[in-house]
Amino acid sequence: MSSAISQFIEKVATSERSEDVSLCEIETAVNEVKRQGDEISRGTTIHLIQQLSCFALDQDAKKAQCVIKFVNTLWDATDGDPLYVDLIPLLKPHLLLNLGDGSSAKRRNRVAPGLNPVLGVSSQEDEIRSRWKSQGGWKHVGLFYIVLLHLQHRDVSVELRWITPGILNLLDDPHDIPLRVQGVQLVHAFVEVFRDPEHWVPFSSTGLFLLFEPVLKNMCYLVPTLYSTMDTTRVWRSVFPALIALYRVEFSDTLEYFRHLQSMCSEIVLRGLIPRLGVKYPTLTVQLLTTLSELLSKMGPLSVVLLQRTVYTLGECIVSDPFFTVADDIVTALLGCVETLVDVCPSERVAAHRYDLNALFRIIRHKCESEGATTEAIGKIVLGLEARIPLDT
Repeated sequence: MSSAISQFIEKVATSERSEDVSLCEIETAVNEVKRQGDEISRGTTIHLIQQLSCFALDQDAKKAQCVIKFVNTLWDATDGDPLYVDLIPLLKPHLLLNLGDGSSAKRRNRVAPGLNPVLGVSSQEDEIRSRWKSQGGWKHVGLFYIVLLHLQHRDVSVELRWITPGILNLLDDPHDIPLRVQGVQLVHAFVEVFRDPEHWVPFSSTGLFLLFEPVLKNMCYLVPTLYSTMDTTRVWRSVFPALIALYRVEFSDTLEYFRHLQSMCSEIVLRGLIPRLGVKYPTLTVQLLTTLSELLSKMGPLSVVLLQRTVYTLGECIVSDPFFTVADDIVTALLGCVETLVDVCPSERVAAHRYDLNALFRIIRHKCESEGATTEAIGKIVLGLEARIPLDT
């Protein structure tokens, strides 16, 4: 191992925050490793992955992508047993697996109805979490993610007893949003392991869906004013894709999968979040509308059951707001969402709602024109939608 790589590993090992190591330093180390090529032993590869993995879930997306791409290269170039065979024993001692009577344990125990003072936030749990963080446990969550990315389906059964509590105890942290987001990313990586149906048992046979789904759904509601816009953006960016992936591996492409997407779209987005946030937080509004559009695309013609609800919610909670036209991004995202709805729903049902849809288009056009918010792109989209759904059909 060259001195440059040794110095880099030492710096990573002694850094207190991921920000202490720059993207440039990581890229330099990566290039040095590539230059040495076949001279790197399996032991050195394990050591490199162990140190680099703390950036695999970094908030700097470029840094995280650089590390994951490099780890994948190292992984593919190593012969013999999968590298996680050596990495798991190094990882497990550093995970937050045991919180006494903590949250993940509570889920496994039946609790009698009525008042129970044992439930809720525990000072004992807080002390264990604080000690784990102060000892650098957070640095190993990235290695957990790397292991899950490469874990083979046939080996899942052996590792379940530490994977499940390891993920749940991160999701349950009541104070640390970045750590909970990393827990969501672990869930997403873990359920993707089950995409290969040829080995072991399907995800639906593990019973983990009932553990993960309520936690992920509750995290969708971490919104202002209790949480910052940045935290909510970070949570949604991870939790919506993770929920969709969870439904896909649990139900495959059955009707039940699409029913859960409909429920997610209706309960969480249309009835829960859009009415609560409106256009008060433009960044979040655009993110919600983009997510809604993606869900409608995935549901395809089955989106028709949400057609009336979608038109009503968008009109009542967003278009009618006096500040709707303040941000062009909101107008564009909303029109894109309506375009998707019109594209995927059966044409006869769209025609049946032509009065509601045309009223929505004309109100949007009027507000944009009267408030000087009309751009060429927005005007073209509105006129195009009006032409597609004439009133005299």
